[in-house]
Amino acid sequence: LPICDMFATMKVADGVGLAATQVGRGVALFIYDCPDDDNRRHVGAICNPVVELPTGKDRRLDASEEGCLSYPGAFESLARPDHSICRGQDPWGEDVEVIGTGLLARCLQHETDHLNGTVFSDRLSTRARRLLTRQHDELAHLYPDDWPVTPRETSAG
Repeated sequence: LPICDMFATMKVADGVGLAATQVGRGVALFIYDCPDDDNRRHVGAICNPVVELPTGKDRRLDASEEGCLSYPGAFESLARPDHSICRGQDPWGEDVEVIGTGLLARCLQHETDHLNGTVFSDRLSTRARRLLTRQHDELAHLYPDDWPVTPRETSAG
């Protein structure tokens, strides 16, 4: 799936980030189209991402509702650092660094997690994971098996 197709898939799915592993590609790449804390839009693709998180007194957690295209329609609150730096390469092999605040910080962490084999539900408490799974199960019939590659069906009225 070319990167431009990943952006189209993400847009149709109303996502802000998409990891290649979510669309059946075994490469360390994710895309994002996401606002930061100042509501500035950031768009890009990062290969081989590594996320750096603040530590000590610089570490502030933001508990916000988070969703995932792997759990379509389901959301649960998850505390993550409110600031992150993601380093990697762009699709042309040039080094990139993205500094994220707000939703962008969350997105950079979330998508890098996917590429490292972690889904956001893995970071939830057992109770919150059960609630997320219940929400997802109640809505699963609305989504095709290969979601988000195939868009959700919408009724005509």
